[in-house]
Amino acid sequence: MVLTPHVPSVDAEQARFLANELRGVGRMRGHANGRVTKRMHARQSRLLIELALPRAIAIAENYLLVSATRQIKPDLLATAPPPNPPDHDTQRLRQCARDFQKLVRLWQSEFGVDLTTLSSWADFDEARHLRHVLVHRLGMWQPGIDSAHPSLRHRLEQVAANPDTYRGEVPIAATELQVGIATVLGVVTEADQSLS
Repeated sequence: MVLTPHVPSVDAEQARFLANELRGVGRMRGHANGRVTKRMHARQSRLLIELALPRAIAIAENYLLVSATRQIKPDLLATAPPPNPPDHDTQRLRQCARDFQKLVRLWQSEFGVDLTTLSSWADFDEARHLRHVLVHRLGMWQPGIDSAHPSLRHRLEQVAANPDTYRGEVPIAATELQVGIATVLGVVTEADQSLS
């Protein structure tokens, strides 16, 4: 029996390329002579934003969940094991940990805070949609898989005459991370003040 070598698919090759690209995060390697090209620097900068922006968004989501937990069932944040079997509040909070919209509704029902009316919320919501593309599509737009949030559609119109047929990187500005962090801090500050 003759074994033929496996020829990786185009998708597997892209995955391999993207995984190898991550190896350079945090260390700017250049060519053999040590030079870092502008293109390499631009790729590393984009990749760092793609990695850090989702964490920034998660900071606000984590705040909303942990803060709600501290109000509803603070024992879940203690070093003691959670109740087994989980009680009603534990089950509700665990559902909120898996479904962000349930967390938003919990804030409304438990604390009377409509998070969607916070002044930073629209920008936060836009950043959450961008995060979805950065995390689940590796920054690449796939119109057949994802539906375009209006803010994403606006981004795509910057690089494509027809966003419905565009396949490629979602545009990210160099200032995206700093804007995202400011948005996250705005949501946390406003939500925290509304609990006082």
